[in-house]
Amino acid sequence: MRRTLLFMFAGVSCVAPAGGSGRQDSALIYGEVDLVDVGDHPDPFLRQLARESVGGIVDRRLLSGVVPRTISVGEAIEAEFGLPYCEGEPFRDEPLFVECSGALIDDDLFLTASHCIPTQTFCDQSAIVFDWLRTPEGSLESIGPEDIYECTEIVQASYLRDVVIVRLDRPVSPPHRPLLVRHGSAPIEDGDPLTVIGHPLGMPMRIDDAAEARGAYVEGTESFQLRADVLPAHSGSPVLDEDGEVVGVLSRGPVPFVARSCVELATEADAAGEEVAGYVYRVMHDLCKKGPGSPRLCADPNVWCEDCGGGCSATGATSGSAAMLIGLLLLLHRRRASR
Repeated sequence: MRRTLLFMFAGVSCVAPAGGSGRQDSALIYGEVDLVDVGDHPDPFLRQLARESVGGIVDRRLLSGVVPRTISVGEAIEAEFGLPYCEGEPFRDEPLFVECSGALIDDDLFLTASHCIPTQTFCDQSAIVFDWLRTPEGSLESIGPEDIYECTEIVQASYLRDVVIVRLDRPVSPPHRPLLVRHGSAPIEDGDPLTVIGHPLGMPMRIDDAAEARGAYVEGTESFQLRADVLPAHSGSPVLDEDGEVVGVLSRGPVPFVARSCVELATEADAAGEEVAGYVYRVMHDLCKKGPGSPRLCADPNVWCEDCGGGCSATGATSGSAAMLIGLLLLLHRRRASR
């Protein structure tokens, strides 16, 4: 389970002290916890999107047949930080399984954060799993071979924006089907309502439909800020607009935990900053610009990016800044794995 912990807490090398802001990477809770189990969510449209199109990324070695090998959130936090997860904290006994989140955008294309699958080696070691969620009755949905797909190649990546598209080993089987991706490069507006669907802490899927845009554009990165209840392993989650279309991919945010006598989820009072998501229009534009890519997505490549500005994106050979970022990610991974 060590690889799961490494990805869950990627970039969170220590627990922020009480009242400290810590370094940015994952997230925190604003007010009441807005993360709702898919089976309990009142909106049938969002339930359908979640069940059909959102999945998680796991190490293939964690798949024993089709039975997930899990550990509880409380056990994972204590193993990582050497302190117990406080009694009464949310999700303490929930099982965790996946390392990152993402969404299906074509029959065999999966969208996630590039720090979740930064290289072909990571792709070769990863599987995409659907149906890691609870039923309306509260039981875990059964996961069968038809719900598990292998990552075969990185099709298009934008490391600056932390967005990547990977190809699955085969087209998805019904009832799974792709989400719609929002056309155009027009930014969302500050205050726009948003929805985040993913696997916080690697748990069965949750929906936060109380998210809100808090900055339409992060200069130089083609990213935007939002306020949402998101946690480690939420990385790569699709950020949806009011029409249920993917506008961004969740990337990072403030440190999510506070150490007192035990570990607690951070609140707005504990840490400053907003979550950040990368706009998807640039990677979609680059996917379609270089060739057919996807008949469904690229029938008219101009719809993705009418006036794209500067910046870099990469697939195969990377730019200097992208290569440096990948190197830092891999170095961090190796250092932690050698503990």
